[in-house]
Amino acid sequence: MSVASSMPMGWGMPWQSFADRLDDEARAREQIQRLAPAALMRHKAKEVIDTEVLAKTRELMAKDEMEDGFSFLHLHEAIFGKLPDWKPQLIGSCVASGDKETTSARMLAEVFLFQQAESLPGGFTSTTDNASFFAPFSYRAGRKLAGINGSGDGSLCLPHIRGKMQFGHLPCDTAGLASDDFPEPQNQTTYRQWGASDRFLNEFAAAAGKYKLLESEKVRTPDEMWTLTVEHYKPANICSMWAFKRGPKHPTWKLRDGSPVYIWVRDTRQEWAHNMSRMGCVRIGNQRFSIVKNTWGPFHDGRSWFVIDDQTDEAWLRQAECQTVGDIDMKDNSSVWPSFK
Repeated sequence: MSVASSMPMGWGMPWQSFADRLDDEARAREQIQRLAPAALMRHKAKEVIDTEVLAKTRELMAKDEMEDGFSFLHLHEAIFGKLPDWKPQLIGSCVASGDKETTSARMLAEVFLFQQAESLPGGFTSTTDNASFFAPFSYRAGRKLAGINGSGDGSLCLPHIRGKMQFGHLPCDTAGLASDDFPEPQNQTTYRQWGASDRFLNEFAAAAGKYKLLESEKVRTPDEMWTLTVEHYKPANICSMWAFKRGPKHPTWKLRDGSPVYIWVRDTRQEWAHNMSRMGCVRIGNQRFSIVKNTWGPFHDGRSWFVIDDQTDEAWLRQAECQTVGDIDMKDNSSVWPSFK
């Protein structure tokens, strides 16, 4: 059985064509552009203050023979002592499931690398004291703005981004918040109840409104991905119909456990209506590679992430919706951008 046939998707709705999904994304982008154009602009890169954390991150990358660039997975390891161990996605919530990881990664950069006057929402990955916000809240915010209601699964990238700007992010330790697990319920019915209507969105709006996404930029090329990842420390969400399979083994690249690294390529026999997380850009010799993390679990050579080269990425980005996760206001309830209507 293939990965795609055994795991949930979730970009758009099942009956939508690829063109329909892109049309909906374009309309959502136009709405953000009209209401808050600065939210989609590139902002000045922030200065790294804690050079020791950055150096530790690069030491860990070097153990995995990554010679240059930046990896949010290794930043997480530098801070927490291990790679993130988020539980696999269970329903078609990939837009929110992947975004919880990119959002957490960006917060690590803000709090540790930039030493901003902020605090993480927590220090773990499976309790109410969680380093991620509660994903179903953002899932519903995006579905609301996309006009998606009911118990069916799925969401869209730009409505999800706008939802984080308009409604914010919900900390897992919020009073009155009930779930069998955090930052995502492991009960599928509970997750779908969150996505079905505005009931919980309205109930927790005040708590979530203190933590709003302030900026997100469209990524169009591998060069932009490198700049935004390595210089601006911004992970990204990417939604597309592309499926991937293991390609050739890199001739020299091995991870610290001795396992070889395979370069993944497009699988033209399948489609994944799916969102994944862009978690790093690295250089091996004279070649650049991007780290792509999947929320399905360890299906990629025993890992939840795989790597692609620039040539594959250039083609993928032309047929995908890719948005960075930029600055997140974690200090107060004031918003830099105008209120959305």
